Amino acid sequence: MHNDLTLTFAFMEPPFESARGATVFRLLSEAVEGGFNVNVFAYEGAVLMPFARQKQHANAVHGRNEIEENHPLPKDWVTALFAAASARGVRFDWVNCGLCVDER
Repeated sequence: MHNDLTLTFAFMEPPFESARGATVFRLLSEAVEGGFNVNVFAYEGAVLMPFARQKQHANAVHGRNEIEENHPLPKDWVTALFAAASARGVRFDWVNCGLCVDER
């Protein structure tokens, strides 16, 4: 599918801080599935969303190890969005703010 319609999102929510990050990923997914090209400009804490060294972690409060907790990782969501866009024939671009990356 070729589409010239593009949505651009500015994203500043760091991973694991609140439900806002999951909401943005839902919006991005809907945009890709809807056939839109998508640009994401990540700044502030959001530059850590695609960070490759993220690891699942245990939840000591609930007494679960990392396998039992099965915590979703933002880096996997970003990877899935690239794959979904490719399958739909639309463009998905993720750009991190360079200054924000350097600060972190």
